[in-house]
Amino acid sequence: MVLSGVKKVRNQRTVQQCTRIIEQVFKNFGLDPRKDRLPQKGVVGWVVRRGEAIIYILLNKNKRMDTLRIISPMVHLPKRNQAAFLRRCLDYNFAMINCALAANKDFLAIVFERPLTGLNPEEVAYILDNLSRLADELEKELKEEFGVILYE
Repeated sequence: MVLSGVKKVRNQRTVQQCTRIIEQVFKNFGLDPRKDRLPQKGVVGWVVRRGEAIIYILLNKNKRMDTLRIISPMVHLPKRNQAAFLRRCLDYNFAMINCALAANKDFLAIVFERPLTGLNPEEVAYILDNLSRLADELEKELKEEFGVILYE
């Protein structure tokens, strides 16, 4: 089977449009998007706590495609049993939908990223709820099994 032809992408969103979408979702959650905005110049993003999870929401301008990236740092990588720990993370990754576990420096995070095309408030709310629920569950399981230190 060969796919042919290039169709114009519909429903594209700008960073400014997606900023308004995320701000509306925050308000629906009872949060103040201005208070939770990241202070770094040139960064369009927020940091919130949902349940026990810390969640970073970033709107990234890229050369090819602007994206929504959501990151929830969960635990620090263990000093011992790191191979077994990482193997367990790969097992979790196999079952995850719309997100993945990733190691960065000395911590493990759940990461979600998608193009801004077609983004809507319902999807943003779902992603935040799903990611925070998963982070809370996995933090607890990994702490019990490997004694890892929670990310603060």
